Amino acid sequence: MNTDLAASSSSLTNALAKLILSFTDGRVDLTSELTWIFPIVIFFLVLLIGRLVLHYGSKQLSQLASRSASRWDDELVAALYRPFLWMIFIGALAAAAQAAPEAISLKAVHLSLFKLLMIVWINWVLWITASTLIRSDLAQSWSDEARSLVLLVLRILVIVLTILGLADGLGLSITPVLASLGVGSLAVALALQDTLSNFFAGIYLLIDKPVRIGDFVKIDEATEGHVFRIGWRSTWLRLLSNNIVVIPNNKLLSSQVTNFNLDDSKCYVSITLGVAYESDLERVEQLLITTTSAVLREHDALDKEEPPIVRFQQFGDSSIDLKVIIKLANIVDQPRVRHFLIKKIHDVFRREGIDIPFPQRTVRMISNVPASN
Repeated sequence: MNTDLAASSSSLTNALAKLILSFTDGRVDLTSELTWIFPIVIFFLVLLIGRLVLHYGSKQLSQLASRSASRWDDELVAALYRPFLWMIFIGALAAAAQAAPEAISLKAVHLSLFKLLMIVWINWVLWITASTLIRSDLAQSWSDEARSLVLLVLRILVIVLTILGLADGLGLSITPVLASLGVGSLAVALALQDTLSNFFAGIYLLIDKPVRIGDFVKIDEATEGHVFRIGWRSTWLRLLSNNIVVIPNNKLLSSQVTNFNLDDSKCYVSITLGVAYESDLERVEQLLITTTSAVLREHDALDKEEPPIVRFQQFGDSSIDLKVIIKLANIVDQPRVRHFLIKKIHDVFRREGIDIPFPQRTVRMISNVPASN
């Protein structure tokens, strides 16, 4: 055992002696070994300075953004902090690579690599900026469906731009690809003209919101119902009969749309009738107001802010024409309220002896035939 220990000590001594002799003979260059320290120092120095500048700059921008009433600028500053942090890291790597020893420094490879990284970084920043603004209060009037649709289109666009940029950075010619995309896009646009028209019309409906889910609308004075789905291609209406009508989005935009819930769901409804010329108009007006108010209270459809109004219109051929104007809390109550109100007015007028005349005509027959002899 002592013999093995002595042999090991002797071998270690010989190795140290050979290492010292190699330094003294100049076979190991301490200068070349120390050249690795300089790029490492450059890397950490650039990283430290960049972090300090980013921290101070983001703090100042956050204070400036906090002074505004909106929140989109605060969210944008916070969202861009991480990409710029990665930018500082990439910049520190680039500076260290440029300061690396010439023996192992591959300058062309470094430049190509950092060019590709910058392409990816720029598209990343574009995506973060656009997505943050779309999700912020800057687009608070947009519906969730509109945000999802626009974000999907932007995501696809950013991915395509990134792939094309990377291909160009690798030295691949993208001109044929762009030409093919142009011709292909034209062919697709012509083939899917109606589909694309409905698609972009759907985007407009979701962003501008002339109609919203739950609104009661009338299309071209013919079709009316509740909107319960707005898709990429069509809008679905549920009629009062509980049937479903599917309307293409581009047709909906080109039609005259009456939205009874836009801004206010309350509406005015009028019922036209006539009373005989012999009627007491003051009594007729009082009876109509009392009867209408009772019906609306019974069916909980009256807008409590405005009572019914009676307005005499004209001296008709057979009656004095008038209108009963009521304000309903919801347009959907109109058929039901009109039904019960006509029945009640007819019953009250019959009991009170107020005549609702039907049209009458007096015809004079004039004969120009001479009397026979």
